Amino acid sequence: MAIDVGTHKVCVVIGSVGLAGGVEVLGVGYQASSGLRKGSVVNIHEAFPVIRRAVRQAEEMAETHIDEAMVGVTGRHVKSQNLMTVWEHRDPDVPVSALGLEEVLEQSYMIPIETGQTLLHAIPRSYVLDDQPRIRYPVGMFAQTMQVETHLITGNQSQVSNLVDAVERAGVKVQSLVLEPIASSEAVTTADERELGCVLVDVGGGTSDLAIFKDGSIWHTAVIPIGGDNFTTDLSIGLKTPVQNAETFKVTLGHALPDQVREDDTYQLPYSGSDDMHQVSRRHAAQLLYERAAELVRYTALHIKQANLPAPPAAGVILTGGASTLSGLLDVASERLPGPVRIGYPQGLSGRTEALRGPQFATVTGILMWAARHRKPKQWHEEGLTGLRKLFKRLAASKEPEFILRHPQEFSHNGFHGEAVKANT
Repeated sequence: MAIDVGTHKVCVVIGSVGLAGGVEVLGVGYQASSGLRKGSVVNIHEAFPVIRRAVRQAEEMAETHIDEAMVGVTGRHVKSQNLMTVWEHRDPDVPVSALGLEEVLEQSYMIPIETGQTLLHAIPRSYVLDDQPRIRYPVGMFAQTMQVETHLITGNQSQVSNLVDAVERAGVKVQSLVLEPIASSEAVTTADERELGCVLVDVGGGTSDLAIFKDGSIWHTAVIPIGGDNFTTDLSIGLKTPVQNAETFKVTLGHALPDQVREDDTYQLPYSGSDDMHQVSRRHAAQLLYERAAELVRYTALHIKQANLPAPPAAGVILTGGASTLSGLLDVASERLPGPVRIGYPQGLSGRTEALRGPQFATVTGILMWAARHRKPKQWHEEGLTGLRKLFKRLAASKEPEFILRHPQEFSHNGFHGEAVKANT
């Protein structure tokens, strides 16, 4: 089961994995959100009943009961940094083993992080064996030293706990968490795009999630404090009309390119706090939307620069999320961002996908695909490392570790630096 607890909607999808690894959708649940703001829980007593209704809706469609789920996490509290750890191989005449690599990666989770933050992901990007960079998988190769480039993603411990508690009060155990832009990339980007280099921008209601990929690996993540609500609020203030009327106007008549709207094109809207109507200029509204769209694009360009990519992302930018369909937003992004720009629609699922075809469902479908790709036997989740892994642990305990940590330090691809590339700006 995948759960996306968003600012505007809670979406739940139940799926199954076939023998060939394909994911089939069995059930979908969808409810308007309550108790959430900017991707974070602000009223748990309002949030968990909505989650419970969405879960039950999905279970009724799937005709099954699910007691655990993978849950997406986002919000301005999410931070990221890149870390380089340098390891010395005890016996360089012996190739790197799978167990030795597993020991190294497990210790990535023990790196000290900022007080009040909890680790969400420690994702290895690539390896350097002695002086040979960009090694994808070092097992079976010889080296005296191994450098591991890891992308660390953390979230505010209290806000993450509030999300987990809201879901578990709804009767579902949280199996694991996944950062939402990483999940969305599973559904709307291709392996070739991630290899060439691409930027995913998931424009949600409260925030926009960003993930940058290069050489098939995650390169940079961020949460941009601009979402569809900001566009709506700008219209509400600028046009002096209630928020709900501004939202309807944005969806039906909004355009982010003023020169695409006639100067004499007007529309009747009520004043805020009054039933009196007044005429508003669609071109004036378009100017308001353009300014906010340009700000979103500037944030995106800033993060592309901060990512220190060796070259511009050849596969360009993929916009997704419910607010990405605003007319003209694609054009504003195409004018200012490198490479091609397109709207990303969920792909790669079978079954009952009729209700999941829009970009607003990129996150929940991506969570389901991420869960399928990273699934583990149930007993591993409930009882920890068992079977073969437990045997490996006993063997490892009887001998010295294969690698010795020399020193960790934060880095960028322009060289080693003492300051991390942070997700929040």
